[in-house]
Amino acid sequence: AIVAGSQGLCAGQAEDLSDALNKDWPSINRAKTARLFEVSARMGALALGASPADVDLCGNIGLSFGTAFQIKDDCEDQNGLFQSNSSNLASM
Repeated sequence: AIVAGSQGLCAGQAEDLSDALNKDWPSINRAKTARLFEVSARMGALALGASPADVDLCGNIGLSFGTAFQIKDDCEDQNGLFQSNSSNLASM
């Protein structure tokens, strides 16, 4: 619940959508999809009976993978916005 709720995914999304000029992008990316990847990796490791050290390792891998995924997704969103704006300008 914490990962998805007001201190996790929802908080990251709200900050992402805010009009703040100096956003903390690393914090936003960690709070969004990255945390969901982290929790999923931890839960998978726990389900397999992994040691606490391996659960932490899997969580860190999930967090890193999720951060990379979120950055890629944000870049694709910006690229789509740029392409959309460019095509609108070209049609004027």
